[in-house]
Amino acid sequence: MTPSPRTTGDAGRPGGLRTGLDQISSAVLDAEAEHGLLSLRAEGAPLWQRIRFEVHRRLLVETGAMGPPEPVASEVRSRFMARARTLRASVRRSAFFGPPRCEVLFAGSGRRVLDAEWGWYAPCCGPVAHACGLRPLVAEYYLGRWGPAAPGVPTRYLDRLHLTSLPGRAVGRPPAMAPDVVATLQQAARTLHLRTGVSLDLDSITRRDLAARRHDLPCYRGLLERCGARLVVVECGYDKHSLLEAARGMQVPVVELQHGVLSRHHFGYHFPRGDGRPPLAPDWFFAWGEYWRTAADLPLPAERVLAIGFPRFDRDRAEARTSHDRLRAPARGSGTVLFLSQAMLGDTLSRFAADLAEQGLRERIVFRLHPREEDGWQVRYPWLRKAGVRVCGSETPLYPQLAGAPVHVGTFSTALFEGLALGARLYLVPAPGIEYMDELVRAGRATVTCTPGALAERLRSEPGSRPGSSGDDLFRPGALSRAAEAIRAVAEGRAPAAAAAG
Repeated sequence: MTPSPRTTGDAGRPGGLRTGLDQISSAVLDAEAEHGLLSLRAEGAPLWQRIRFEVHRRLLVETGAMGPPEPVASEVRSRFMARARTLRASVRRSAFFGPPRCEVLFAGSGRRVLDAEWGWYAPCCGPVAHACGLRPLVAEYYLGRWGPAAPGVPTRYLDRLHLTSLPGRAVGRPPAMAPDVVATLQQAARTLHLRTGVSLDLDSITRRDLAARRHDLPCYRGLLERCGARLVVVECGYDKHSLLEAARGMQVPVVELQHGVLSRHHFGYHFPRGDGRPPLAPDWFFAWGEYWRTAADLPLPAERVLAIGFPRFDRDRAEARTSHDRLRAPARGSGTVLFLSQAMLGDTLSRFAADLAEQGLRERIVFRLHPREEDGWQVRYPWLRKAGVRVCGSETPLYPQLAGAPVHVGTFSTALFEGLALGARLYLVPAPGIEYMDELVRAGRATVTCTPGALAERLRSEPGSRPGSSGDDLFRPGALSRAAEAIRAVAEGRAPAAAAAG
């Protein structure tokens, strides 16, 4: 069983080192500035930008500040079957062999959700691909986890990219790095070890990434040449550096769509040191709302970070409000208490929910699993069943459930922001990652609750009124038409009209 994540990350670290999320982020930023890591290059590639997200994540895992759940046996079987499906899809529908011609290449994250109208579709780029009015092509990793892609938008898979790169990584010529670059990486590794207690082999991490780039970059160039795209739209741009590099070399503009929570702790996006624009940044970033434009120091001029909205949430918010009367506040001490779990924090949140159920609130509590937790949760969180907590997952539509619960509990996730925009009261369990929610707490839009007993008392005593904020600063309304027009403008070489509004 995975141990409960530590709230400080300090236990068991040498020398009393501070290794919580704030401290890890500060250690990485200080090492960047001290050693000039963002200026390092080899084989024409910006080395540190390509690995900084992975380095930050590894430090969080190694210090215990955050970590993935331990797989259970049923998950291992599921992963084997998923890999078999992935192999079949990567051969039959590869993006790299005869892709259809397109005007806009959408590079998704591989995440899909089931919708009655659109089938299995990508929640961020899918609606925009449908509505943009240009010939789209979606290219993403399949990962064997979803049903057939939604009709109407050609979809091809990138999984073969990873499969065909394995031989080159194993026996290919090692990437070349200058001695001064190697020395700088070693110095940075020592600095990070002194400040976090974690030893990372930055030399090996960098060489593996360069080996992958050596294989991936010509593949992406070939994809762009064959499909003829004049615009690339990406999710998770920090995971697609080779695609961004290929597009930049071919003078194809890149738009990135926000896909999740932005924060000064997200090292795919946060570049606060004033080192100028990283070479692999997109040309435009389309944020969900004004709140997100300053949630992290994005590596773009402010006028190129636009509050566009989130089309999926726009539509589902309207449907959720139709199916649930949001104007009628629940009576004092009534209404569902919805826990929104996350894979890396499921142990902490599930124990909190079980303890809260023991406070006489069993009938009110619903624990919603993250998709990564659904397989094997009975083994991982047996206390939920023992406490009689209702548990649900992706079989239950998210937005009606968010809209129907007046109280939401979690630590940090996109769903918590969506629930806030739907009018829920938000309570945060102090656990690793709560720092992502600092601004909401300072603004009084979320309340930190340290114990199940304290939360139970608040739920019994506080009236069921909704917050006054509409949440439009989090998710700007009218997103789909604005996003489609902005995509067309960039594809045609124009500045989006939304840029004027900032």
